[in-house]
Amino acid sequence: MRNSFTSMVTCDTALRLIAECAKNTALQSIRVPLGEAAGRIAAEDVCAVTARPEADISAMDGYAFDHAAMQAAPAGLPVAGQTAAGDMPMPLPTGQTLGILTGARIPQGADCVMARERMHLTETGCVMPAKQLADKGANIRRAGEEFSQGHILLARGTRLDWRHIRSSGVSGYC
Repeated sequence: MRNSFTSMVTCDTALRLIAECAKNTALQSIRVPLGEAAGRIAAEDVCAVTARPEADISAMDGYAFDHAAMQAAPAGLPVAGQTAAGDMPMPLPTGQTLGILTGARIPQGADCVMARERMHLTETGCVMPAKQLADKGANIRRAGEEFSQGHILLARGTRLDWRHIRSSGVSGYC
C-alpha cells in the first residue's frame, strides 16, 4: 500500500491552488426579484435609474409660496388651491400661495414651504405666518438630495441586505 503522507501538500500550497482555481472559474450570475435578493451577492454595479427625489418636493404638509411675496404681504397671501404627492402642480399664481402635502412637487414660482400649523388662516381666506416667516428654501427636499441618477447604489460584490434592497426598490428596480 502506498503511503499517502508523501503526496500531501502544505496548507499554503493548498490555499494557493484553491485561489487559482477560484480565480479561473467564472461564476454564473442570475437575476432575481428584489424580494428574493437578501443574502445574495451583487454580480455587477447597480446604478440609480432616477434621482431621489426626482424633483424638488415638500418635506411637510403646509403652504408653498414665494418668500419675497410673503414678506411683502402683511395681510398674508390668498390660497390658490392645493397639490398632493403625484400631482403635477399648477405654476404658483403671482402673489398667492398653494396648500401642499408632504412629497408633492414644489410648484414653479414657489421657493419656501411653511408647515400648516405655523400658518394662520385669516378671515379673508389668506394665510400668513403665525409667528416668524421661515427662511427662503425652507422645508424643500431638493431633486437628487438622496442620490442622483447614475449613482452607484450597490457595488459589485456587495452582500445584499434590506437597506440595499430598499434603495434599489425606490430607484426603480423590482
